[in-house]
Amino acid sequence: MSAQTGRNPSAGILLVANKGDNSLGIIDPVAGRQVAEVAEGGVTGHEVAASPDGRLAYVPIHRRPALHLPNDARVAVWTIVNVENWSPTGAMPRAVLPPPMGQPLLPDVPNWS
Repeated sequence: MSAQTGRNPSAGILLVANKGDNSLGIIDPVAGRQVAEVAEGGVTGHEVAASPDGRLAYVPIHRRPALHLPNDARVAVWTIVNVENWSPTGAMPRAVLPPPMGQPLLPDVPNWS
């Protein structure tokens, strides 16, 4: 949020669900004005929640139509392929297991396995 508004994150912002405009308003409480607006794509937001670090906002879908799967299926499986390219000769950028003593082991077998 702070990157989008250009404000100091410690100064705080207020998130508001603008039901009439189908948007999320980002308010500067010190200035008393809306500094940014995010469209909700025609869906009326009813509540809004922010992540603990303030980087993400979540607006649940309110009164959306029921989802009907083909052939009255009850389960949908979506296959998503995540393709990333990292060199196995270096430490993994996002380690699942922290390296012992703060130094990455090379090759990084625990995180590449």
